[in-house]
Amino acid sequence: MIRATEFRLSRIQASAFFAGQQVRPARLLVSMPSGWTSVYDGDPVSLPIPPDAPAEIPSVILSSTDRRQAAQISRARLDLIRDCEGPQEPVLATELSMLATRLVELLDRMPNVQFGRLAAIVARIAERANPGIALAQQFCQERWLRGPLNRPEGFELHAHKVFDLSGSGAVNSWMRIRTVKLGNEPFGNILVEQDINTPAEEAEARRFTSTDVTAWYDAAAQQFDQVLSMYFPNAPSDAGV
Repeated sequence: MIRATEFRLSRIQASAFFAGQQVRPARLLVSMPSGWTSVYDGDPVSLPIPPDAPAEIPSVILSSTDRRQAAQISRARLDLIRDCEGPQEPVLATELSMLATRLVELLDRMPNVQFGRLAAIVARIAERANPGIALAQQFCQERWLRGPLNRPEGFELHAHKVFDLSGSGAVNSWMRIRTVKLGNEPFGNILVEQDINTPAEEAEARRFTSTDVTAWYDAAAQQFDQVLSMYFPNAPSDAGV
């Protein structure tokens, strides 16, 4: 049995989609909140993007000198990324709250900027010998394990749900589970990617305030851990969450 406690955080991303007219990334760079300067202290990268290019392509990239944190800004969205690999694993709720604070700093500094859609993505990884077989045993009935899934090297599972996130409205929840290779090594790891986001079709009608942003990411952090425990129970009761 694979348990949730076996997974360590690998990457956290908070994404905010601009509402209304598209934003000029260079303008955001000039008006960067003061709280960002101590985090994204590396040299900024500005890329020339043709006007007819997709609006989601980032043209301004900020990063920390240790390359552990980054902000990617396009005309349509802002992605704040936290690399969690290292000797000390961060706390998911703390990190998402910190990223939400940076989004709020932007809203407070630039009143003409509004968010119409929010998303959070969390990647976790666990080392496991023969991960394909382990995942098949976790999710498949015995009749499949005796047949076509008797010795898989790779395995993937994608699941999607829509539900209300703590009273804040409907969200999409994606769970992606797959075996991965690190470098030239054979399959020896399980990657779990969780994606919670507000529906794209509601982006034009919704406007998230600073309070909304903080509350949404706090609720998402709790949901990430609950969902992970449903797929990989630490105790028999966890699967019924």
